[in-house]
Amino acid sequence: MTFYETNKQLLIDRINKKSPKTVADLEEACKSVMLSIEDTLPSFNLLKQFAYNKGEPISQILFAGAIALRDILQKELNIKD
Repeated sequence: MTFYETNKQLLIDRINKKSPKTVADLEEACKSVMLSIEDTLPSFNLLKQFAYNKGEPISQILFAGAIALRDILQKELNIKD
């Protein structure tokens, strides 16, 4: 979760711009933000190296990260089911 902690405010700001009102909205916002993330962000190299070590495309790692991000932000942003 180093990537999240390092980029937390940036991720939250980008997701809030999409104004999610439901968990489904939040999930779509997280997917959109994570899959369009630029590789210049701090700690992105850790994600790329993790993907490489696992033999997985970075897009799959980012997609999985979007689901984890949804779960974290649902609580932090107090979005109800």
